[in-house]
Amino acid sequence: MGKEQYEPIDALPKAENRLFTQFHAQYPPQEKERIIDGLILGKSKLRIVFATVAFGVGLDLKDIRQIIHIGLPCTMEEYFQEAGRAGRDGLPSTAHIYYNSYDTSKARKHLSSVMRDYVQSKKCKREIIMEYFGFSPLPLDTAHACCDYHEKLCSCDDCVLSGVASLMAPTLTDQVPPLSNGEVYRYPKLNMEQVAKLKEELVKFRLSLPGHGRTIVGSSSLSSGVTIKLIHEVAENAHTFSSAEDIEKRLPFFSQSHAISIWKIVQQFLQKV
Repeated sequence: MGKEQYEPIDALPKAENRLFTQFHAQYPPQEKERIIDGLILGKSKLRIVFATVAFGVGLDLKDIRQIIHIGLPCTMEEYFQEAGRAGRDGLPSTAHIYYNSYDTSKARKHLSSVMRDYVQSKKCKREIIMEYFGFSPLPLDTAHACCDYHEKLCSCDDCVLSGVASLMAPTLTDQVPPLSNGEVYRYPKLNMEQVAKLKEELVKFRLSLPGHGRTIVGSSSLSSGVTIKLIHEVAENAHTFSSAEDIEKRLPFFSQSHAISIWKIVQQFLQKV
């Protein structure tokens, strides 16, 4: 990634300016201490940590919103410990597992049956976890906030609209990020046809990124962070953005160059008021 791995992009190539890092038992103690201190104090620039179970033991780190498991943990205890790194500040978080057929095969002698059932079962994931540890899950206000199983069954207004929107171009969603007091949008809102065309151009950009296509752990969504959902957010809220820096600040882009490229595409559809 070269200079793009540092924040800001012209920052000195030092570990404390890097957007991602690794964390494991053999990692230098002073580096592990620096990483933990930065996360605890909320001053870390890290967006991704490639970690083993050594990360976060005994710590309640805030602002960890997503856990990505590459491969399948052998036991429910291991999975619960890894997934439990997120959401310790009480805010909604997610955990995703990327696995292949070998991960669930009987050739993996140490894989517990409960973990194989967990990823293959067509039932509530929270229920499987809670019952394993001897508890009953409490009902949630919205089903989609539970797990992937209930997300497919959820019929709340947001999910109904989202389902209809996914079948149409453009979507029906009309929500945009809020403005600060005194701010006004610099550009007029795009019409339906413009939004649809903008999405087409953004999808073309996504397909041009390295890593497009299936791999053993995912696709370009995982390797680049430019997901279909992110494209929808950009297109629907295009008129609210003012620069590449604004896009990068308000949306979860992995690479500054991606934000710059997408801003150039968006600019082609915007007209100043």
